[in-house]
Amino acid sequence: MAKIADQDYEMVPVDQLEVHPDNPNQGDLKSIGSSIDALDFYGAVVIQKSTSYILAGNHRYLAAKSKGLTEVPTIVVDVDDDRARRILLADNRNRDLATYDERALAELLTDLGDLAGTGYGPADLASLQQVSGMLGDAASAFLDEVPTSPPPPPRTIPPMPQTDTSHTPATGSGTTIPTAPPAPATAMPRIETVQVSWALTVDQRDLLRTAITHAQNNTEAATQPDALTAIAAHYLATAPEGTAT
Repeated sequence: MAKIADQDYEMVPVDQLEVHPDNPNQGDLKSIGSSIDALDFYGAVVIQKSTSYILAGNHRYLAAKSKGLTEVPTIVVDVDDDRARRILLADNRNRDLATYDERALAELLTDLGDLAGTGYGPADLASLQQVSGMLGDAASAFLDEVPTSPPPPPRTIPPMPQTDTSHTPATGSGTTIPTAPPAPATAMPRIETVQVSWALTVDQRDLLRTAITHAQNNTEAATQPDALTAIAAHYLATAPEGTAT
């Protein structure tokens, strides 16, 4: 039957703790450190009472130490070495087995706007939006709002006149065959270039920034990201910083 393990909560100086020597997990200290910078250190690391080895939170401890923290909150469990290793493995493995609802994750990150401290960057968000269909849906909706100039009228070329074969001379007579007059030159229709502009919401602007980042980072960019880059690059290059239109 499941039960709560015996444990105590303590604030412990960092120089009294040790990473577990058998920990096979390789954490991302840079990402964890960025999270601590943005969100502070929260939660606690789990340590074995008899050894002060960290069973859960080895890399959070290392990142906290690198950021200058002198103590961290701990949960102390009184277990033997075999059980300690099992806790170490279970903590890592259970995280490995987790999966994401990519659409829900993309929507959550998009709603945040500022990704600081989340561990995700603009390229991650763009990839999630594309995989979950968000980028395609939003981009298509945006492009449907873009006004377009009417196409130029088609060019009409008159048929060539037929030669009158009734005046064909006898062989050797020296008579010249009359030729048809040249067709009058057809004037090319004048095509006028009309500059169009449209207003963007802040969300649409941020979407375009994300789409451009994705297209630039994707060496096998499909037609849609390429098109978004071409349409949006001029706007984003010329719009004053901090404006939405």
